[in-house]
Amino acid sequence: MTLTFRQFLDNERGVASMELVILFPLFLLILLGLLEVYVFFRTVAIIDRTAFELGNLVAEKAVLIDSNAGTDANQIGIFWVVAPQLAQPLDLKDNGEVIITDIEDAGNGQPAIAWQRAVSGWGSGDASRLSAAAPLPAGFPFYTGDNTIVVEVFYHFSPFNAARTFWPDAPGNITLYRRVYFRPRFQNLDSLQPG
Repeated sequence: MTLTFRQFLDNERGVASMELVILFPLFLLILLGLLEVYVFFRTVAIIDRTAFELGNLVAEKAVLIDSNAGTDANQIGIFWVVAPQLAQPLDLKDNGEVIITDIEDAGNGQPAIAWQRAVSGWGSGDASRLSAAAPLPAGFPFYTGDNTIVVEVFYHFSPFNAARTFWPDAPGNITLYRRVYFRPRFQNLDSLQPG
C-alpha cells in the first residue's frame, strides 16, 4: 500500500518524521555552537591561569639567572619548561609565546624596561605589546625604587574546529593575549645574574 504525500502529512508518524528532518540540523547547529563557546572560554581561562601562575612564580624568585637551560630553579629557562605544563591541554609550544619583562625605576619613579626575555624556538614568535616609552598602564602605582614583573602569554586559537568537517572555510585563527603584573616579593629583579 503506497501513501500519497497528502496522506503522509495527514499521518501523525509522517508529521513527526518531517519535524525531525527540519529540526535536526537546527539542533546540531545549536549543539556545535555551544561546544565552540565552551572551548573558547575554556581556552581563555587556561591562558589566564598560565599567565597568573608564571607571574607568581617569577615574583617569588630572589635571584634570576640569565640562562635558557632550565636545569636550575633560578634560571629563567625554567619558566619555558613550566609554561607548557601549566597550559595543558593546549599546545603552547607550537601555538603560543611567553614573554617576561622586568620594569625598573629609571629615576624619580619613571618606569623603564630593565630586561625582557622570550623563549626561542616556539611556533608563534609573537612580539611584546609593551611600549618602551610607557611600559605600564596609565595610573599604575609605580614609585621611586619600585620594580615590576610583567608576564605576557600569547596563544593562537583556531575556532570552529568541531565544525570544520561541515564548514571547511570557517574563520581562521585569533590571538588570545593575557598580561599580568607582579611585584617581586624578596628583592628587585632589575638585573639577571650571568648564566
